Amino acid sequence: IQPGGITTALVMAPTAWWEDPFYQAAAEGIGTAPPPAEVQDTGKPAVALSPASVVKQAVVCERIGEESVPEGVRERFPAGTEKVGLFLEIEDAPPNAELSFRWYHGDTLLRRQIIIISGDKKTITYIYAANQEHLWPGRYAIEIVEKGNLIARLIFTVG
Repeated sequence: IQPGGITTALVMAPTAWWEDPFYQAAAEGIGTAPPPAEVQDTGKPAVALSPASVVKQAVVCERIGEESVPEGVRERFPAGTEKVGLFLEIEDAPPNAELSFRWYHGDTLLRRQIIIISGDKKTITYIYAANQEHLWPGRYAIEIVEKGNLIARLIFTVG
């Protein structure tokens, strides 16, 4: 990542959070949210997942609402967007299960991220504009890997 680049943070519902020490990532608590963008929600999930996966829902969104429900679910975000979230609903994860994420802008790998999970939980991880006003325009992808297998690839655009 270049100075003034992109960074990510992870928020675990309801109170625990993890922050990457190498970047200026800030975690945001569940229920707090920036003003909504002036784009209509698509309301559709971004990806279909295997019933065998511990990840039961994965969507790209603006934030999590008070009921730990993703809000602003969409595939296109307006120019000037400061952050985009990947919301996950996890069920029946064995103790210390590992999920990893690869964040791309175009074909450029921006970030690799690993989380350790157990049981049932809802979590969100954000990609932020770091040291700049907004995310770069263009196509982004998030790959979700479970047990060494790619289980989902979510695509979204900014601008």
